Amino acid sequence: MAADSESAPLGLPADFGRSRRFVPPKRWWLAPAGLAVAVLLVYLRACSYGFINWDDPRFLQNNPFIKALTLNNLQAIWLPGLMPGELLYIPVTYTSHLLEAVLFGARPQVMHIVNVILHLLNVWLVFYLIRRCLWRDLPAFAGALLFAVHPLNAEAVIWCMGRKDLLSAFFGLLAIHAWLGGLWRDERTCWRWYTFSVIAYLLAVLAKPTLLPLPVILFLIVYALRQHDPLSLKSQSAWKMAMGLMGVIAIPMYIVNRAVATIPTMGSVSDKVDVSNHSLLLTPVQVLGDWIGRLLLIDLPRPLYLWPTLNIQADRLLVTGLIASIITIGVIAWAIRNKQPMIWLPLLAIPIAALPAITLVWQENRDFYTSDRYGYFPLIGLWCLVAVLVKTLRSGDRGSRRGDLFILLLSGLWLFVFAAAVRASHVANAWGSSRDLWTYTLREDQNNPIARNLLGITYLETGDLESAQH
Repeated sequence: MAADSESAPLGLPADFGRSRRFVPPKRWWLAPAGLAVAVLLVYLRACSYGFINWDDPRFLQNNPFIKALTLNNLQAIWLPGLMPGELLYIPVTYTSHLLEAVLFGARPQVMHIVNVILHLLNVWLVFYLIRRCLWRDLPAFAGALLFAVHPLNAEAVIWCMGRKDLLSAFFGLLAIHAWLGGLWRDERTCWRWYTFSVIAYLLAVLAKPTLLPLPVILFLIVYALRQHDPLSLKSQSAWKMAMGLMGVIAIPMYIVNRAVATIPTMGSVSDKVDVSNHSLLLTPVQVLGDWIGRLLLIDLPRPLYLWPTLNIQADRLLVTGLIASIITIGVIAWAIRNKQPMIWLPLLAIPIAALPAITLVWQENRDFYTSDRYGYFPLIGLWCLVAVLVKTLRSGDRGSRRGDLFILLLSGLWLFVFAAAVRASHVANAWGSSRDLWTYTLREDQNNPIARNLLGITYLETGDLESAQH
């Protein structure tokens, strides 16, 4: 029999993933409304922004294939390899821009508005995902609020070309919700949920192929449920069939994206670097160390992170990453051994979801080794883990040690959320124009040649020749 959620706070709650019928409280709208206010306070300003001279002109502003709904344009969007310069097969993303142009005109303000709306929808989906797993409003609100305002998500929301990350996360979250809905239903009714999950997964990888490993995460959910309560799953054959269909989708999508990325005319020589001098084992650890600094608000987010070199900074990143890796592996091993899926499941989901972005950088010899938008979907696992911690400590009685820790954690969490929102607002202001963005980037990384070049182009476009020469 499934363990009760209160008796095993780090195990699976008895109603994990269920979409049970219940009478909503009178103020059920408060949490979604609060999340909407937080998103608008940080990102509403972006709705008046224009294009940035980093991929926007080539793929959006001057892209003739998203200007009008014609058969030729649809072919360029949906047939692999026909979108000039594009290294990914993302037809759903370009179709969304095409529909924008047809309905409202190819204006950057419209693109920014749609991006903000998509982010808000994702925030709500994260809230309800955590809520249906933990059945507690406060932990779900805390996790979703961090996802809403953390500055690491600013790039995906404010940059017009960040649409692919928002759309893929949106469909990926829908796939997870539908998957959970199917797990608890009998053979007669589960098929519609699994069908919706498979369709949502297909749309997610067509929006951006970084969602390809999602079936692995869905399988881990099944594994956790079977380990927790082998009799809880109503239909074994249905979820196995759905998993097989996702595999049928994933394999050709991976092949298509590899083929698109290797077409000679797709990339530019200036976009390639020699990564042979970087360790395939140690560089991801350095990347993790770099990410931790931005996660904890120690370092400011930037649009570009050049490959680290063997200097003091790189050594600092390596040490930080090694410590974090050892701690994470130890916690996962402990959680698996002690059957605590609410700990190991979100922790394992993070590297699984981040794997495509890591491999893409190596395979394509990108001139930057990571980007904030790469963490938009994977870090949802971290926000879920924060929610689990809040729920666990909240289960303690007032005056007890656990109750005191809960008050301390909650106070620190709200302070961190406030600091994150302020930092995200600062980053959002930097994305107001190309000049502001690259000036801001060079303040944080003075030796970034890409940012310096793009800033010079910005000065040339505005006629400021004197500044361009410097």
